[in-house]
Amino acid sequence: MSSFMLLLLATLLRGDASERRQRFAVISTATPDYIEANEEAIGSRRCYCLRHDYAFVLETTSATVDGRDPHWNKLPVLRKYLPYYDWVFFVDVDIFVTNSSVQLAHFTAPAERARPGTRFIFNDGIGVNSGAFFVRGWRGGRDAWTAAFLERWWHLGGEMRRANREYESFLRDQGEWM
Repeated sequence: MSSFMLLLLATLLRGDASERRQRFAVISTATPDYIEANEEAIGSRRCYCLRHDYAFVLETTSATVDGRDPHWNKLPVLRKYLPYYDWVFFVDVDIFVTNSSVQLAHFTAPAERARPGTRFIFNDGIGVNSGAFFVRGWRGGRDAWTAAFLERWWHLGGEMRRANREYESFLRDQGEWM
């Protein structure tokens, strides 16, 4: 069994499901060559997760889904892990943690205090950024709105790809939000 699977299994088995403490996961996905080129960034996130007792998931994908750019693999990976966590923080594989003292709850706390139904946080001050964002997990039960949103994002990408191949290759999975 790989070390990744052991870490995930330990995270899932830790504590009972009724505990109040929120469960966070930091998730990335990439092809093997991109992972190799970004080992330091990945290491920074792995250390960050160990420090704060968060699950660290690095999903290695060598194939594209439906002929799409590998950046699109984040959507099936999110659907796979959302049932196990209160919040999932998706991060592109090339992003470093620069201040490991800040906990993820610092970013999700405003959403916890916001009106019910807040499910996503992904704005970098310029606009929507699909390279680093939070999704409320489904640990308490599947959220139909989030499932529909992820499905629509997936289908919008297919429509864009068919309509304009050059645009899709430039913006990858962010183009739907521009």
